[in-house]
Amino acid sequence: MTAVGKNGENAVYSITAEKPKMSSIKVKSAGIVELDKMLSGVAYSGIDSVTSSKPSVAEITADGKISVKAKGTATITVIIGGKKYKAKLKAKI
Repeated sequence: MTAVGKNGENAVYSITAEKPKMSSIKVKSAGIVELDKMLSGVAYSGIDSVTSSKPSVAEITADGKISVKAKGTATITVIIGGKKYKAKLKAKI
């Protein structure tokens, strides 16, 4: 997009639209899972928070990764710009 100022100066801007999407996953062993295994479509927006419905199954680390701890299912919720995105993480340990 090109904007023209009141004195005739031009400025070119690009606009990037993001469409966050959460996808459910299955995990076969305990350990760390990067959030990008579940969350896509986000390159520039800041993530406000990440939570787990069952920290005994999947806990969110201080740096926003998912620590899979035990067999079970947890819903991982990501909030971006006040909007919630959710998906299930199923651990088959």
